Amino acid sequence: MSAVGFMHAGQWVTNPTQHPDTGDGVSPAFYGFEIIDTGGGCTAWHKDLGDGHCALLTSFDGGSHHFERGESLIFGLYDTDDYCSEALDYRDDLIAFSTT
Repeated sequence: MSAVGFMHAGQWVTNPTQHPDTGDGVSPAFYGFEIIDTGGGCTAWHKDLGDGHCALLTSFDGGSHHFERGESLIFGLYDTDDYCSEALDYRDDLIAFSTT
């Protein structure tokens, strides 16, 4: 299985908190992520992938788009219509990693 990620400017991105060339830490906004309300007082970084799927990035507890350098995060690909309820075919592709 390939690493969970998305294409950005011709590069495969697996960590949307890291610059693809320098490895420096960046805001997910660098890759076109926007902050959304996911309900129940929770937020996430969201990117529409344009293929009926989206990418979501949250704190490790899944409740917030806020994170600190070195903190573990959850990054996953979801069906665009059902991102709040289930990951559908991508459930096994959720990953956790630490920010740079």
